[in-house]
Amino acid sequence: MISGSLIYVTHIQKGDTTMNIITPNIDSSPYVGVRNVQGKVRVKTHDDAPWLDNFFNGKENCDQITGITRGKTYDVISVEGFGDVEDITIIDDNGTKQTLGDFFFDEIE
Repeated sequence: MISGSLIYVTHIQKGDTTMNIITPNIDSSPYVGVRNVQGKVRVKTHDDAPWLDNFFNGKENCDQITGITRGKTYDVISVEGFGDVEDITIIDDNGTKQTLGDFFFDEIE
């Protein structure tokens, strides 16, 4: 019996030794588990994703995100898959770990 979570990585092209931070087309290759990756992501700005504004502007009945700056680049600590979605853990402006959905970020190459 194998203990722990299995990770199915199906998005690496033959001959490609790199792995994306944000899994492209995750609906076609969902996974469950934690990937320890190195790289950078940028928090989407208003121009990139205006639908995220309510998480940053004090809107009532909406969880507010603090400690990160829209448009700023952050180092990725890990990525955790939950089927067809991913959470990305970064070190925020306060020096603490913060985990947000992948839809908050763009990957930096």
